[in-house]
Formats: sequence, structure tokens, C-alpha cells
Amino acid sequence: MAASKPDLLPVYLNVYNVSNYESVKVLNAVFAHLWAPVKFGGVFHVGVQIGDIEWSYGKTLTASRPGVIGLPPLSDTKHSFRESIFMGHTEKTMEAINAILRDLVEEFPGYQYDVFRKNCNHFADSLCERLHVSRMPEHINRFARIGASAEGFVQDNFGSFKHSSWAHIVPSSLASCIGGSEKAPPVREKFGRYTVPKLAKKTFRVPGAVLVTANMEVAPL
Repeated sequence: MAASKPDLLPVYLNVYNVSNYESVKVLNAVFAHLWAPVKFGGVFHVGVQIGDIEWSYGKTLTASRPGVIGLPPLSDTKHSFRESIFMGHTEKTMEAINAILRDLVEEFPGYQYDVFRKNCNHFADSLCERLHVSRMPEHINRFARIGASAEGFVQDNFGSFKHSSWAHIVPSSLASCIGGSEKAPPVREKFGRYTVPKLAKKTFRVPGAVLVTANMEVAPL
């Protein structure tokens, strides 16, 4: 008798407007209106929801803090929710999904976050690709690709340029989203070389979730 297929998990791409500023919502509505047949781009944060956990990537200030996080879906209050896009069902087992996430924890450390070249959209697209579901819509990360090209042009023609220096001119509330938080919670646990906040068991309802990635701050892109 042939072995039965494992239960297929639905995968969603949860898309947010970066921050809670009305100006960002307006910008995204102009360049990527939800009902527009063609979307040009925008300033988005995304997370990939697999079952009951939403996975995303953000900046941390030290190498000891992981950048990949797992949270209950739609629980990110730093950004305003925009839409959920069904990406398909993954045939990967829970063990295979956990292995993929462990690899991504290593490939996307928080201290390597780059708003143009290694942001939450790059992480989400890589995760969707490995889950063998639909790839992320092109318009979501288009502005970052344009920014990377512009930065490369400036570096090639005018010398070194660091977009991280922009932090001093953006509002402090938005800069806090970019920089993450390094405040230590009162209770912590160690998982390998990481020290992370201890979670209530109800936070993770999928068996074998990667606890090492819990409760980190989310960067905007």
C-alpha cells in the first residue's frame, strides 16, 4: 500500500505598510493600489505564514541576536496590515520546514540586514521558493531593487556611500523599527549560541518550531 501524503500546510504572504504612518499608506495606495491591474512598487514589510506561525526577518544590532522571527499571524503592531496573499500549499513535512528555517536563520543573521539587498522581502521570497509555493509578487520589493541599483551607481561614480547614515534624518519611531530593540526581557533561555526570550508555550502551536527565532524586533523591509 502506498504511503499516505502528509497534511498540506497553507502558506500565506502577509503584507504590511511599513510603520503606521498615514503617509506610507498613501504612498503604497498610489503606487500599488489593491485593485490596480499593474502595481509599480511600495514600501512594504512582509511575513510568511505557515500554518499558525508568521515568519519574518529584521535587523538586530549584535551578531548574537537572530534576525529571523516566528510570531502569531498578523500580530506585528509596528506596521499596518495591508493584505494576505495565498501562496499555495506546501508538501514539505514539519521536519523539512524546520530544517529550512534553521538554514535561513544562519543565512539571514540580523546584523547583516540591508534595506536594499537583504531585507524581509528577500527572506520571504527565499522561504517561499524552498517551500515550493508561489514566488513573491515582483512589485513588493521593486523599490529596494531600484535603491540597490541607485546606490551602486553612486558608489561607482562618486565613491563610498552608506544608506545606513539615513537613520539620523528619519523619525525616531521609524528608526526604531529599522534598528530593532536590544532591551533584554526578564526571563531568557539559551538555544545553542543564541540567548533569546523565553516564550509561553501557546505562542508556538506547530510542533518543532524553531524557538531560537522568537520575539525579535521586525525591520521594515
